[in-house]
Amino acid sequence: ALDKEINEMRDELMSKEKIIASQQSKIKSLQEEHTTAIDGHENERANMQKLMASHREELNMKLSSMAQVRANEIKNLEAELRFSVRAHLEDLDNFNATLEKLQNEMNDQKRGCVMCKLFAPLDCELNADQLNTTTVMQC
Repeated sequence: ALDKEINEMRDELMSKEKIIASQQSKIKSLQEEHTTAIDGHENERANMQKLMASHREELNMKLSSMAQVRANEIKNLEAELRFSVRAHLEDLDNFNATLEKLQNEMNDQKRGCVMCKLFAPLDCELNADQLNTTTVMQC
């Protein structure tokens, strides 16, 4: 009976050792899977970092290019504005010169006008105020 009990205990011990060995094998397999997963995630993270750095560099180049294009557009617009202002000032100078010439011609005509000489006390002669208000007296 003692041998039987020893054999049963030995069988139970062997069974438990098999269970322990099986569990240890499962643990080792899970550890390997975990290590493989961690390595995979680390590789994926490194690849994503490289991709993001590449995209960042590409976007910085595009942004720099766009900034240069914008700066060139601003320079061109400023040059066009300066040209327009100069042209406008020249036109204004020409207009003022023509206006002054016409005023002088009209005043010269008024000085030679017989009616103006007769009615000079009535202020028939053109002056700048009358020209500016578009009031023109005909002789």
